[in-house]
Amino acid sequence: METAELISKKDVSTREVIKNHLERLEEVNPKINAITRSLNDEAMEMAVLADEKISRNEQIGPLHGVPVTIKDNVDITGQSSPNGVSKLKDNLAPANSPVVDNLLKAGAIPIGKTVTTEFAYFSPGVTRNPHNLEHTPGGSSSGSAAAVADGMAALGLGSQTAASLTRPAAYCGVFGFKASQGSIDLQGVMGLAASLDSLGLMARDIDDLILARAAL
Repeated sequence: METAELISKKDVSTREVIKNHLERLEEVNPKINAITRSLNDEAMEMAVLADEKISRNEQIGPLHGVPVTIKDNVDITGQSSPNGVSKLKDNLAPANSPVVDNLLKAGAIPIGKTVTTEFAYFSPGVTRNPHNLEHTPGGSSSGSAAAVADGMAALGLGSQTAASLTRPAAYCGVFGFKASQGSIDLQGVMGLAASLDSLGLMARDIDDLILARAAL
């Protein structure tokens, strides 16, 4: 991934990368509504630690410093995972979902939770398609697709029961990868149908998806 490579070569700092993406988020999210909750402070703290690892020449992961968004049905410690349901907004996750832990171990930095349709099902969310605000971004991983498409993040974590990831990826013009069911741990993910649910990723470059899948 180009971002991780530039950081590892010290051509750019993690803080610069995260700051630029957070500024992009602040600029465009009010009209796109892809991010339901920004993780500004947490992301910048992680960026500082990431740069310290680089300065000490410590071993780093393949996604070191890469900004990623997390769908709002996936748990992050201390954050709510309401799954598009307003009445669940105060339910805080006690621990990270294993998929989030694996992204962190690979060096990725979560910068926000993304909008999902209600219960990751059919009811439309507030997210707009960044290519045309009058068009749908697709669902249910609508926020992840729109955030990646509009440059708010390099990677977006999504989930799929029936086209919930591949459809918004196609609608928003990014690459989408739905992992084989069971290949990525679904603990800490609010599901819809246990016999069909799976996780996946979105990116603007297919090579980035290959690298991120290997990291997971």
